[in-house]
Amino acid sequence: MNQRRELWQQVCTEENLEMTNLEELQSIGLFLGGQPVLFRKINLAFFQEETDFEYKPTIGARLQVHFDHEKQQVIIQRNPVELTLTFDQYLTYMGLIDAVFSEIYPTGSVIELNEELLSDELKQMFGDSELGLSVLIHGRRLPFEDSTACIDYIASLWPFGMAPGTEPIYVTNLMIKRVISSGLTNETEEQFAFEVLRKQWIDEGKRSYLYKVR
Repeated sequence: MNQRRELWQQVCTEENLEMTNLEELQSIGLFLGGQPVLFRKINLAFFQEETDFEYKPTIGARLQVHFDHEKQQVIIQRNPVELTLTFDQYLTYMGLIDAVFSEIYPTGSVIELNEELLSDELKQMFGDSELGLSVLIHGRRLPFEDSTACIDYIASLWPFGMAPGTEPIYVTNLMIKRVISSGLTNETEEQFAFEVLRKQWIDEGKRSYLYKVR
């Protein structure tokens, strides 16, 4: 986590975010990056076109987020910080937080998907199976549609894997409900994930397709 905190300090720049209030952006970004469940819930609220989101911790400042869909504006408040972002700025900002802080699961991991967030096509695929919503990760942060947008994971139905006549399953971080079994990892894998799939990926201006400015 310390590596990611240091990386955030390095990449939370006016060049990457095209915004100038960097002290406030760094503060909120560090907070959200250290709260993955909260980060996920806020973005689910945004993509599901909700109007307001509130987080009241037992200890610490309350977080309030207001999504103004008419003005295409987001207001994030956590005392003493208040951010006002356009929808495009919000996607850029959240995309960078995601790139720095989100877990990158090893290949070979088996994960369970959240049924509520699946397309009708995927629901039909899993509806024909008695094995639940489990998929096997084959690839990570791969190009998707253009040179800068990437999909978080490429997967296949577990336990079958890739088979003739089957299409890969494209998985975003928001679709992941839980990790059932983590793939093999060691120092080499961890270094690759951080240096290439995280740091180099950010340096090249790549972001998850989920946060692509529409």
